[in-house]
Amino acid sequence: DQEGDYFQQEFRLASNSEGMFSWYAGASYYREKIDTLFSFVGAEDHFCQYYGAYYNSGMTFTGCADLYAYYGSPFSPSSDGYLNETGRLVGDYSGWATYVDVRFDLSDQWSVSLGVRYTDDEKDFSINVPTPDSDLGAYWAYTFATDGNITDTQSWSDTQTRAIVTYQSDSDLMVFASYTEGFKSGGFGSFALIDATGAGVGGGDTDLTQADGFRPNTFDPETVDSLELGFKATLLEGRTELNASIFSYDYQDLQVVVADGGAASVRNVGEVEAWGLEATLRTILNDNFDLYLAYSYLDTEATKLQTICGLADVNGCEGSELFWAPDTTGALVLKGSFPVANGEIVSSFELFYESERGGGFENLSETKIDSFSDMSLRVAYRSNDNWLLGMYVENLSDEETFDGQNN
Repeated sequence: DQEGDYFQQEFRLASNSEGMFSWYAGASYYREKIDTLFSFVGAEDHFCQYYGAYYNSGMTFTGCADLYAYYGSPFSPSSDGYLNETGRLVGDYSGWATYVDVRFDLSDQWSVSLGVRYTDDEKDFSINVPTPDSDLGAYWAYTFATDGNITDTQSWSDTQTRAIVTYQSDSDLMVFASYTEGFKSGGFGSFALIDATGAGVGGGDTDLTQADGFRPNTFDPETVDSLELGFKATLLEGRTELNASIFSYDYQDLQVVVADGGAASVRNVGEVEAWGLEATLRTILNDNFDLYLAYSYLDTEATKLQTICGLADVNGCEGSELFWAPDTTGALVLKGSFPVANGEIVSSFELFYESERGGGFENLSETKIDSFSDMSLRVAYRSNDNWLLGMYVENLSDEETFDGQNN
């Protein structure tokens, strides 16, 4: 249950003089306030049935009273029979940036652009996780509880640069190469705390306070260096557009969500080297049909993952892929248009494909999401009098897939 306010303003100045030199410069500011209440709710008896069987070799328990009696303890159910773990998060975030970009037209064909940007962010954050009103305690979602608000304030800044070289051979072909630095600000995890040593908190601890050295889960900025080489071409007397690029990424201090006994924490881990390519083709086949094709390939390798690897051999995660991104994706869209009395029949066939993904950094087969393709068909009559009547079928082959997974 979340409410908030967001304000952003940007000012930009751009040159309008003729000649080989042009520029633009600007400054931006934002402020965001968020107040959120998370609730993790489940029936007490269902927890006891599941965990009772899990930890006792498949034994069957009717509920918490039965399980607690097995261990020789009484159980008093909550007023509604549910374990409700709540956490209230309040954030006040602000930041500003300034940037400048200059372009030099070295000739009619060659140009060079150089840019620099400075970013500064500050974030105030508080988390309050009351002890749940249940004998089960804070063991399922947060795995801890606080005695009031635990707060922190952090700030981060960074300077990023960019360089682009462009070659325009004629009106039908443009080739470019770029180097870009990226910066993603740090922040606070919504579901975790750390103690005075920086270790995570869990195990059902309650009444944790700021005075005892506990702090919100804080993560640092993530940075990336990117290289890209590509072209944009117009072919067949303007009937076809072909765009393609090849790129590489080098991530440092990657921000990842880690399940560590509670709901989740956010950490900076590892390095990621990646490369890939993307291409799109759009062409007019004839007076009635046009075709769009898209393809992308991504190859990633993550290292220095020992602190978050869930395998017995923590080196077993080294070299893993970014598991949430498929290696290959593709799309095909065939559109048709057929003039009829006082309008036209318009149609499209759409095909989307993505390869296998998931498995976590541990590459577990149990959490892999299989490759997936989705087809849709749309047919409509569009009147010259500004109305349209159509019908469509999505997922023609009735495939099933998952949006995401975790280990």
